[in-house]
Amino acid sequence: MVHVWVLWIINGRREQINPYFRRNSSAPDNSCCFINLKRGLVKRWYRITFILIVSFTLFTCIDPYTPDLESFESLLVVDALLTDEDASDYVRLARTTDTPDARKVPVSGAKVVITDDLGSSIILEERYPGDYRTDSLLFRGAVGRTYTLSIETDEGDQYESNHA
Repeated sequence: MVHVWVLWIINGRREQINPYFRRNSSAPDNSCCFINLKRGLVKRWYRITFILIVSFTLFTCIDPYTPDLESFESLLVVDALLTDEDASDYVRLARTTDTPDARKVPVSGAKVVITDDLGSSIILEERYPGDYRTDSLLFRGAVGRTYTLSIETDEGDQYESNHA
């Protein structure tokens, strides 16, 4: 058995005492009590209890929720950026799906047009499926002008934004 002793200075004199026990000042010099040992066990018990509660909370089973959609309508999702910076502007088109975890369904073959308040317009080119971009050399947004986004899909659906 290994004993751990610590050197303490008590009342100006050096003493070697066992750190697991605390000397009772009213008791004779050779008696010790188990107060420090008891405190250590209580602290350890609190730590173990805390770790168990946290681990049960974090690792409990969670049932995924899948909503029952009786009537689903696929909607057009438009993500667009028009800026006056020297970069190509973009419009991304996708369709909603009936499952929440499904990947976006890009909309290809649409005609996407940006028109300004002076009447000039530019047709965006499809670079990737669902990703339409302007040519940064031919078109750049200007501060103070208003623009309208017009979209016509392959199915013949037409969409137009408000002036912005």
